[in-house]
Amino acid sequence: MLIIHILKSFIMKKSFLLSIILIFLGSTIAFGYNPIPSFNVPVYQKSNFLEKPGVGNKHDAKGRRNMNIRITTLPTVVTTIWIYSIDGKNIQGPFVVIGDGLISIPIDDRDWGTYIESDGHTTVDVWTSATL
Repeated sequence: MLIIHILKSFIMKKSFLLSIILIFLGSTIAFGYNPIPSFNVPVYQKSNFLEKPGVGNKHDAKGRRNMNIRITTLPTVVTTIWIYSIDGKNIQGPFVVIGDGLISIPIDDRDWGTYIESDGHTTVDVWTSATL
């Protein structure tokens, strides 16, 4: 009887752990991310772009640079863009682009991400560059 109880407990714990892992993997697959830089990325509803942490993202001595996002889509498609620091201290946006467009937002030397939502098929390029 004790063995059956221990076996049931083990199976329940294993099932619970497996469920948590599957939920995590499912959400990661459903809403993954693209690295920065990325080019010609199709966005159908939403997409996330992230810099690799600590890769040395400084473009000048003071760490100033620009996050550049190019949108290519139909003239009636609305694309909304947010730029955020990975540490969660800063969020810039929303920036709204209707049709094709290019935005360039000043950022610092921290690691940054870009979140994009679109109401139609959109092709996106995301990269950083030195400030002028």
